[in-house]
Amino acid sequence: MAAYGATVVIQGSTFTGIIFGGPEVQGTGIYASDSHLTILDSRFYGLRATGNRGGALYTQGQTDLYVARTFFTGNRSADLGGAAYLEADSVVFDSCM
Repeated sequence: MAAYGATVVIQGSTFTGIIFGGPEVQGTGIYASDSHLTILDSRFYGLRATGNRGGALYTQGQTDLYVARTFFTGNRSADLGGAAYLEADSVVFDSCM
């Protein structure tokens, strides 16, 4: 899922076994730029960015990120940020594993 300048709420979702390849791949599960992103009660299992950053999640720009009660396991990237690579204005993780 990609968000550009949007307000997005993801709740009770599961992202599993997604593999993206290529040198420009960022945020296999979710990519957000200049957005307001809220993730609640969700799961990210075995996501992989084979070309770049953010196995499960990548944020950049003027992005506000709030993640609560969410589980990350087995996510990886070829470069940086196995579960998450974050270049955001505001980041909050609350009760996550």
